[in-house]
Formats: sequence, C-alpha cells, structure tokens
Amino acid sequence: MRALPLIVVLAVGLSACGATHAPAAQIPPGWPPTVVLGLRDAENGAAALRAQAPLRLRYHYLSGGVNTGRGWRTFADGDGSFVGGYVADSQANGLLSLFSYYQLLQSAPGSAQADERLRTTVNLASRATMAAASTTDGGFFKQVVAQYVGGGELPASTVVVAPAPAAAPAWARFTLGAAVRRTGRLVRVRARVTSAAAVSATVVVEVRRPGKAIRRVARKQWSSRAFKPGAARSFTLAWRVPAGTKAGRYGVVVRVIERRGAARRTTARRVTTLRIRG
Repeated sequence: MRALPLIVVLAVGLSACGATHAPAAQIPPGWPPTVVLGLRDAENGAAALRAQAPLRLRYHYLSGGVNTGRGWRTFADGDGSFVGGYVADSQANGLLSLFSYYQLLQSAPGSAQADERLRTTVNLASRATMAAASTTDGGFFKQVVAQYVGGGELPASTVVVAPAPAAAPAWARFTLGAAVRRTGRLVRVRARVTSAAAVSATVVVEVRRPGKAIRRVARKQWSSRAFKPGAARSFTLAWRVPAGTKAGRYGVVVRVIERRGAARRTTARRVTTLRIRG
C-alpha cells in the first residue's frame, strides 16, 4: 500500500462550505453516521484506493496559488474541471470527496517569504491577492453548493471543503543589544533592536537591581513602533542615579512585545550590566 497521509473525519462536519448549518443533533444529509477513514489520493485513483482498504473518503489539495497561473483550476483539463472529475470518480467507487483549500500559502507575494509562517499572513494583508482569490475561487464554492449539495448533477455525492489549518502566529525574530554611557550620576542606556521581518511592536528598556526578585529602578516604554526587516532602531533610557542607591551590578533588560490579535509574545534579554558604587 502507498504511504499516504491518513485523514479521520467525524460525523459532525459541514457538507460543504456555504451550506446551511444543520442543528447540532442532526447529521447532514449524505454524511456517514460514524467515524470514517480516508487517504490523500490522486486524480483517477479512487478504484485503486478502494481496493487497498475499506476506506470511505479520499482527499486532495486545492493549491498552486490564486495569481500564479499554476493554481488548481489548471489541473486536469483546466477551467476547474478537476473538481468535477474527482467527485465523479469518488462517487463511482462509493467514496466521499474532501478538498483541502491551500491556495493562499502558494500565492504571491507571500510565497516569496523565506519563513513559511509569514506567507499566508502577507497574502491576507494584500488586497490584490485577496481580490484574486475571490475572482479565481469564489465561484468554486457556489458551484459546490449548487451542483453537489443542492441536488444538481451529482445529488448522491457528499463533498467537503476544508480550509487549510491556520498557521501559528508568525512571530518576528529580534536581535537585542545595548550600550551604557555614564556621566557623573547620569546613566544613558542606548538599546538597539533589530527585527528580521516588518512588524509593529512595543519596546521596553529597564534597569534592575541585583537579586533574584525583579526590582526595577528605571523603565521606559515605546508603544507600537514600526520595524523594517534588518534595520536596527535605537531607544534611549536616561536614569539619574539617586544618592544613596545601593551598590552593586545592575542589569539592563530589553523587552519587545508583539501582538497578533489576542495572542501576545515577549522577547526579553538581559543585554548588559552597569556597576553602581554607591
């Protein structure tokens, strides 16, 4: 048997993107009442797949990109014919069809990102790319509902359209550093922050007293600062050391706080120290 990814589908799914949601206690028409197993399968492969094992489902990616000229609509004989042929082959062999929508990952301009986690994020922010997605693929979802779910050409088929799993937030990588200059009792901490990607983040520079507990003696924050890839930005904290300050080696900590919706990530590092002699 071919070594192919395995997919397990529970009988609580949606018959097709855009179909009316059935009550939670009901199973959509045509959907099996039990757990079903399936494998990724190529075009015209349903008969061979069914002969290998008592599977109920086969799936394929709708991929290639919405603006690359190599998208799924060019598969098979072109003009979107791949989906109809795939579903018909599944139906003829008693299998359900599942399509994993994977277009945005391979679309431009996000596909040029070295970090794969950034590709979909960049494309979601591109109006041109999302307009191309609506033009290229929008009609497909209507076709699925009208043709396969709405009692059209293949009324006995069950077709599932599954968006590709959302990627984890594409957090930026930061390089942190600082230099300390002291004139009398005035201490100037000049922090440097470099981001590997274009991002907006909050920067915090702190001076902390020695010891295990976090005890800040000076702090300054810069909110929503824009970073360009590879370009360092400087942030200066001025601290006038009060008379009677406890002697010791104080730590300088730089923190960068990045947000992606409700998610938050902090990059923090003790970048240098300064000695206070009392």
